[in-house]
Amino acid sequence: MLFLIKSSEGTNELRKFVADMMSDPEKALPVSDSEWEKLWKTIKSSERPYRYVFYSRSWLKYAASAVLLLGCAAVFLIVKSRNTPITKTPLAESSNHMIDIQPGRDKAILTFANGKSINLDTLSVGAVIQEQNCRVEKKSTSTLVYSSIGSEDKSWSNNKISTPAGGQYEIILPDHSKVRLNASSSLEFPTSFSGKERTVGLVGEAYFEVAHASFKQSGKKMPFIVNSGDLNVEVMGTHFNIKAYADEPETKTTLLEGKVKISKRGMSKILMPGQQAITDHKASPILVKSFDGQEPVAWKDGLFRFHETNIEEIMKEVQRWYNVSVEYKTRTEGLDFTGMVARTKNVSTLLQTLELTGSVHFQVVQDERKGSAGKILVLP
Repeated sequence: MLFLIKSSEGTNELRKFVADMMSDPEKALPVSDSEWEKLWKTIKSSERPYRYVFYSRSWLKYAASAVLLLGCAAVFLIVKSRNTPITKTPLAESSNHMIDIQPGRDKAILTFANGKSINLDTLSVGAVIQEQNCRVEKKSTSTLVYSSIGSEDKSWSNNKISTPAGGQYEIILPDHSKVRLNASSSLEFPTSFSGKERTVGLVGEAYFEVAHASFKQSGKKMPFIVNSGDLNVEVMGTHFNIKAYADEPETKTTLLEGKVKISKRGMSKILMPGQQAITDHKASPILVKSFDGQEPVAWKDGLFRFHETNIEEIMKEVQRWYNVSVEYKTRTEGLDFTGMVARTKNVSTLLQTLELTGSVHFQVVQDERKGSAGKILVLP
């Protein structure tokens, strides 16, 4: 099988990605900073705006060894590979006019306790809304900030922020915790934290940077709890990601910093940095495993990042981010891909990158579904 990488996102991403692809990441060959810099500068010097490197796992090990033994000789091998002729595919040859679809952007709906809602697109940057005992400010085109006013013992109400397909948004809660919502997600939260804990509800996917446990009410520490269906994630101050879409069979909680407690139906597990908890929507056991690289949280940094990921899982990400439907005209077993593409690019960039493996093709057509940006046909 061929693997691919779009290598225009930054030196660190390139470094991480090569290390991830090694058969044993812990035994990855050492490469000096100067060698990486030569490699990166050479890749960036090409006239083509987007460059791809194709390789098998065994080829990658050879290239990594070349960097170690021959220095910039490995640069030549990688850069030369981009000159391989590219055969046109159904995406480019479609008899229909090519329908290219723009990526998602910062957009969301804010719903107040009384049911009133506001499209945040219509709110100008710097606009302030007074909501009972809190102040709500649109700090930027992508960020909403909540600030408590007066005593935290005052009555509070729940607000909800929701992102549509093709949307994302960041909210800073009254305790200064940051939450970044991915597409087709929602977060319900109190306008002021009071009582013994800080509890929010999540549907979909979000990346959390929780304010430390030093946030107190009446001198007592208040744990931060994320409720997603029958799953509870309890933290005191940490960075983690929860992916809990209803149309996926599992919920995945990925911990980057700190420590969290995962609870479900009377069972609980403690996660440490570098671990991921997987819970099935039907079964009760909590599976804990280690994860390599940044794949589970790449979305927040504006990347699609795959590691031996099946085409159906990839296309679910595409559906949410580009607001499209997907129809399969081919079998999907064994269609697994590894690679990295910027989420800021039109859908054609991602699809054409996958097509370059020769194992799958696509056609983008109009979609009868109201509000959809289009339909992607997955072809042999």
